[in-house]
Amino acid sequence: MKKMFISVIALAMGVTAMATSSAYVQIKLTGETGGSSKLFLTVDDEHLSTFESGVDIEKMMSQANSKSVLLYGFQGTTPCEDVVTNDLTNLQIGFNTNTVDANYTLTFIDKEGGSIKLFDKKTSTTIDLDTETSYAFSVAPELVGQKAITDRFVVNYVPAPSTELEACFNKDAKNLLKISNNPWSEGKIVIFDKTGAQVGDIHEGTETDIDLSAPLTTAGERYIVKFFPTSDLSGTPKRQLVIVPVP
Repeated sequence: MKKMFISVIALAMGVTAMATSSAYVQIKLTGETGGSSKLFLTVDDEHLSTFESGVDIEKMMSQANSKSVLLYGFQGTTPCEDVVTNDLTNLQIGFNTNTVDANYTLTFIDKEGGSIKLFDKKTSTTIDLDTETSYAFSVAPELVGQKAITDRFVVNYVPAPSTELEACFNKDAKNLLKISNNPWSEGKIVIFDKTGAQVGDIHEGTETDIDLSAPLTTAGERYIVKFFPTSDLSGTPKRQLVIVPVP
């Protein structure tokens, strides 16, 4: 009986030893004035690309002062500080700006194992974490002020097969406009009403979801979504879409 018990322990230890991670990195976001936040990414084939309680650690989404920033990865719809997954492909990375900084730096620490690349959709830049240790970037002035930006950075980005702009207005999802393959990702997406007045926030990115349930409140009214190629809204938009909200 004693020998059998020891054998069972040895077998369990052997199984545990086999369940090792194949890639790991710590990413640190730092604002120009010093506020910082960390995100930990681990690839482990024993786990899933959806949120697993007790494995993935959910991010505490609070900012204590004017310098505080947040960095997190999404497991499904859950923002996490610690992501453990079997596949990093198209893992969405979000961050919150602080109230004082427009300039930020991502630092890559203790990178180990397989390929991890970060894609900046705004600048169309791919950062290979095997060779790069940091990445500096800026946000537009209107995004300073504890704004959540969840459509800019993607890990191991694989774009959708189509290269054409795709827009889907989902009435069943309470007027959610889904933008994909936006070729003017460095520009702006702006909504106007019939008088030409801007409605709601300004958006950007290759892929973004725009919640129109709040700004589009008049059922049957027509709104125009314009895609500007640059941040200059006085220029000529490249594409226009007409949106009709539902009650």
